[in-house]
Amino acid sequence: MKKIIVTTFIFIFFYGCESFVENADSSVSYATDDEISSSENISFLVNGVLNDFSRAYGYVTLWADLLSDALVNDGRVQGSTDVRGEYLDNGFYDPTVGTYAPPYQTVAQVWRSATSLQSKLDDMDIDASLKTEGYFTAYLYQGLSHYLLGTYYGRGPSYPSDGGATLNESALFRQDLNSLHYYI
Repeated sequence: MKKIIVTTFIFIFFYGCESFVENADSSVSYATDDEISSSENISFLVNGVLNDFSRAYGYVTLWADLLSDALVNDGRVQGSTDVRGEYLDNGFYDPTVGTYAPPYQTVAQVWRSATSLQSKLDDMDIDASLKTEGYFTAYLYQGLSHYLLGTYYGRGPSYPSDGGATLNESALFRQDLNSLHYYI
């Protein structure tokens, strides 16, 4: 009897945890457009972008660590686009080329959330400090989504020959920080 109960408990525990992790989306995807179109909810959108990036970064680094060369050199991922046809890496949209890699989709969601935040801010007349914080987050995370694509997914059709997995991340990161300090 104990064997059956323990086995059932273990099965339910692992299945429940797996389903919870797989189905955990960012909070911004649960809000309607009207709910996030007011200035009171800009912080909600900013947090949604941060949550999306956290999820994407964790997803991509986990896959890159586990699969390393198999993922970075996967031709189905290089040069792919989002399922909506958004050209984040200037690739060519062809749904038959394996454009549905889950880590790629999480990176595309970061870009989509940051772009949505930017477009909302463009249409609002709100406090300057709140707008500055929102624009900072929107532009930063749009750029970071491109950075994730370039460093983890290898060379797309428009990447330089030293891009992708061979990219010198530390030099690029310092260059980005210098640019960021210049614009702040």
